[in-house]
Order: sequence, then structure tokens, then C-alpha cells
Amino acid sequence: EGTITTSGRVLISKGGKLKAEVKAGGIAVEGQVDGNLHAEDRVELRATAQLRGDLKATKLLVVEGATFIGRCEVGTPSPGTGTETRPGGAPPVAGRPPMPPQVR
Repeated sequence: EGTITTSGRVLISKGGKLKAEVKAGGIAVEGQVDGNLHAEDRVELRATAQLRGDLKATKLLVVEGATFIGRCEVGTPSPGTGTETRPGGAPPVAGRPPMPPQVR
């Protein structure tokens, strides 16, 4: 339980249980995590992974069988997307231009 911070990779192996916020260069989950994940590079949710928490990474791999309950932000923000919003005031999706207004 607690916080894990490293520039290296973190592996939560099959059968492992973690209640923590993890900030790392890369994260692979095979076990159970209750907490938020933030990776500078890649998060992998392998077939036996169970994640309850939010996830932020440049790349995401989710293998069939993994369970993920939370919010997800994946990609590298493009220049100029930091202040725009989508219709309804939602923040921009990382790496994509703002959505055009909807016509009704």
C-alpha cells in the first residue's frame, strides 16, 4: 500500500495485489491493482489483470480477459490542444484535434 515512483518499469505479477498510486516509466499488470497508474511510456493490462483506478500513459495495451474499471487518458497531447474543449465543455482527447460543433 502507498505510492510507487520510479523511472524504470513496474510489474504487478499474477496473484499480486497492490493498493497504491504508481508513477513509472512503464507498467505491466498481471495481478490486481486498486489505485491510479501513470506511465511515461506504456501500460500493459495482461489477460489476468484487474485494475480499479484511473490510467494515464502514452501507449496502452489491453489483452482480452483483463478487467479495467476507471478513466483512461492515452496518447501524447498535440501542440495547441491544451486549452480547447470539446462540445459540452469536455476536455480534448489527447492527440486529436477538438471536435467540431454538432448540428441538430
